[in-house]
Amino acid sequence: MSIPILETKDLKIGYRHKNQEKIVLENLNLQLNKGRLISLIGINGIGKSTLLRTLSGAQSVLSGTINLQQEALNTYSKEDISKEISVVFTEKISQSHLKVRELVALGRIPYTNWIGTLTPKDWDIVEEAIELTEIKKLEDQAINSLSDGQMQKVLIARAIAQDTPIIILDEPSTHLDLYHKISLFRLLKKLCIEKDKSILFSTHDMDLALQISDEIIALTHDYTIQGTTQNLIDQNIFNNFFQDEHIVFEPTERRFKITLP
Repeated sequence: MSIPILETKDLKIGYRHKNQEKIVLENLNLQLNKGRLISLIGINGIGKSTLLRTLSGAQSVLSGTINLQQEALNTYSKEDISKEISVVFTEKISQSHLKVRELVALGRIPYTNWIGTLTPKDWDIVEEAIELTEIKKLEDQAINSLSDGQMQKVLIARAIAQDTPIIILDEPSTHLDLYHKISLFRLLKKLCIEKDKSILFSTHDMDLALQISDEIIALTHDYTIQGTTQNLIDQNIFNNFFQDEHIVFEPTERRFKITLP
């Protein structure tokens, strides 16, 4: 059994304000392994974004531990974390004057010298990220001219250019149509297989996630469970996932169906 690249032990996440804790999720024992595409699913408001921010070091834990490469995450500097974990969160880009290629190149910042000079090798990595995400035609456009879907692909390209062993994405398919959603998930799968990356992404596109993910982390108000897609299906995890009698899970097809009343 391979050693997890990232692991949580009895993790409690949420918010602390004036010695008061607001617990979002607790008793989280999760593992991310190299070469695995892992989807994070759960209803709105369950805590998916909070969990992703915490795992990436952007938010402090309430209790428990997160180990990255077998070392406590809170012992890493922000610079060191940025060489291990790249993230794609919903964000506003302040440098709206940048062109697409320049924004993707920002993924190389953890590796550049103090004046930010990119080497030919850095630019090769940037170019590969642009090609992988199929945004070559956009590379000279200003980012403030992009659609939401185009911007999402550019941010993913930046994460790829950062060239970290772990990529964490929060709802990366939100602004994409079905064709581009499938293209994105195929790209993420390819990165896991060919680059041996560990990729964790939250999504509401559960049918697609069930078809392509190696593992799933399912969040509910009662429990959190991680396992291979087939293992969770065999445990009937999805049968009453939405607690709605009109949403039925079909295990042989790995998808949800709507039954009309």
